[in-house]
Amino acid sequence: MSPDNPAPVTPAAKPTERYQSFTGAASVRYPAPDVARGFMLLLIALANVVFWTDYLPEAAGGTVLDHAWIVLRGALIDRRSYPLFAMLFGFGLAIMARRRIETAMRSAEADLPPGTDPAARERHLDQAREAAVVDARRLVRRRGLWMILFGAVHGIIFAGDIIGTYGVIATIFAGTIVERKRTRMLVVGIVMTLVCAWSMSYMGWAAGGGPEAAGLTASEATVFSPVVRTAPGPSLPFDNLIGWLFSTFFALTSAMTIPAAFLGVRLADSDLMSRPDRHRRALLVGGAAALVVGAAGSVLNTRLTGGAPIYTLIGGAPAPQSFLTGPALPVWLASLTPVIDILTGLVGACGWLALLAAWAGPGGGPLRGARWLLSAVGRRSMTVYIGQSVLFILIFGALLLAGAPAPGEAVAALIAVAVWAALAGACAWMEHGGRTRGPLEILLRHAVAASARRR
Repeated sequence: MSPDNPAPVTPAAKPTERYQSFTGAASVRYPAPDVARGFMLLLIALANVVFWTDYLPEAAGGTVLDHAWIVLRGALIDRRSYPLFAMLFGFGLAIMARRRIETAMRSAEADLPPGTDPAARERHLDQAREAAVVDARRLVRRRGLWMILFGAVHGIIFAGDIIGTYGVIATIFAGTIVERKRTRMLVVGIVMTLVCAWSMSYMGWAAGGGPEAAGLTASEATVFSPVVRTAPGPSLPFDNLIGWLFSTFFALTSAMTIPAAFLGVRLADSDLMSRPDRHRRALLVGGAAALVVGAAGSVLNTRLTGGAPIYTLIGGAPAPQSFLTGPALPVWLASLTPVIDILTGLVGACGWLALLAAWAGPGGGPLRGARWLLSAVGRRSMTVYIGQSVLFILIFGALLLAGAPAPGEAVAALIAVAVWAALAGACAWMEHGGRTRGPLEILLRHAVAASARRR
């Protein structure tokens, strides 16, 4: 789902530095982004399982453990996992583009004959850099277009797909990312943050009784229900695809994906991800503080509303019953709480990334144990992400055919963990077999390469 993140070796890098996860000194690949992706996929499984339980008949009531898990999930996972994914995606695109340009520049240097006039050398390198930037921009855009197609196919079975959203970001902002247009990223990031805040405020207003307060009829108020869940049937793939189109737009305008992706691009200009050992204390302290702020925003939302009213709309699920039967709120407060939640969600995602980076690369050397496993999962993120949907279909389809009620929140979480663990085992098997990429990563890589225009 995300591009490879090998950082090119610079003159300052020494072969003795062993902070790579599986590659040699010729193409160093640092573990922090891969480990973070692997862990993030567990968070996404825990967030997305709610989408699949909604297809089953609702079970009566819920245990104390179920309610405790809802609060914990809201504090640490909902609206925190997707911004984390977006940051890693932006980081990966920036590294991929930089590596492409630097490879082209090394080739241009090698093409110069000895004793070349300095002025001619400078002109040659300027032309080479300009061509390399254009090539990198086209590479990022091709990758984005193919991701949109991959996301559309995935959207047929899972309307909450996020691959298409990231493909749109790569396609539209390829030049901004490749050329590191910092001012443009800042302006667009601020504008999109305001758009996301307005969008969530609008939905909070609708969910909190705004349409009724404005005197709208029940039929008129249905326009404020952005996703309508349909029952399983022959039209479900088409319905899912329509839902995917909305979900992609919704994620761009309501889920802080664009600001988060730009934060990831800016991270590529630092060594916070490549050498977290140099910043370990700051990452640990800052990450813990950011995670607390993110959790506090969710807890505030839950305390005021009795449940997060917008927490599953990206995946297409309706608001939880606890919100629908929760205490009545003033319309202005119902509009404000989801805004606080989504803004602090980005802060919480930054906290997760900081803590994972500090844990992934404190001492160098080859990865072992959990770090090795998470890195193996992270380098096959698209395969694992879509694989989760396939396994969820098999599990919940079987439950639906058996007429079973929806499992409780805590049991659903255990199912999500089991699905992630099964796919993690498959990644470990591929790793032991010497397969450094998953099948979908290989397919995407070949598609992007085959679609390049010959020049």
